[in-house]
Amino acid sequence: MESSVKQRLILFLEYKNITKNKFEKLCGLSTGYIKNMRVSIQPEKIRNIAAIFPDLNTGWLLTGEGEMLKKNDGTVSESAPIYAKKCERCKDLEKTIEALERTIQAQQELIAELKKGKFTQAGSASA
Repeated sequence: MESSVKQRLILFLEYKNITKNKFEKLCGLSTGYIKNMRVSIQPEKIRNIAAIFPDLNTGWLLTGEGEMLKKNDGTVSESAPIYAKKCERCKDLEKTIEALERTIQAQQELIAELKKGKFTQAGSASA
């Protein structure tokens, strides 16, 4: 049976003997973040976690493949070529997510501007 990102994260915390609450505080996550996890972790959260826990193999955390911990020199296990490909794909996905977030923000700003004015059915501003 395949484990989820949430289950692997909990396994890592048990290994490190760290409570969920302490982990959330250390990584700048909201209280209950782990409890409320559904599918995965946003890229910025992964970056925060990796900065606080450099020994955690984030490839393993996200995919379940390879070893939980990085080697002492910071490299991952012998399956590094697999992770190299996945890391490139993750970087591409992060860029796509960031672009989508910018688009959403721009649309939200446009909606806010449109709500400020009063418009007629024809679309022109009313006095």
